[in-house]
Amino acid sequence: MRMSAVLGARIRGFRVVNVFGFALLIVLAVGGYAFKAIASDQDARVQVLDDQIGQEQKRIRMLKLEIAELGAEPRVKARAVELLRLGPMDPRHDISADALPAIVAAERAAQPQQPPAVAQLREGRQ
Repeated sequence: MRMSAVLGARIRGFRVVNVFGFALLIVLAVGGYAFKAIASDQDARVQVLDDQIGQEQKRIRMLKLEIAELGAEPRVKARAVELLRLGPMDPRHDISADALPAIVAAERAAQPQQPPAVAQLREGRQ
């Protein structure tokens, strides 16, 4: 049979070409609807991810602000004085390099004397 004869043939009153055209139309309509549904689902996922990214960026900005506040110099200074009892140096504690040997000698003299046996053991180890 020739192609024109096949396309011109009739099935229950419809030409074969019309049946194929109608089937193609149905397939295209269903396919378009399916692609639209898939794209809509993807858009919804993208929107959810964008919202999560926005929330995370806001949280990052807030944490950076909190870090900046915690590391601010007045706060650190106040906490050092409060918890560690740190403060500005007393000028009376300032010494010169010439005074260091006298201070070292005074510290050695202030150390308790060890019994001779302990001193000999330490000397033997060194």
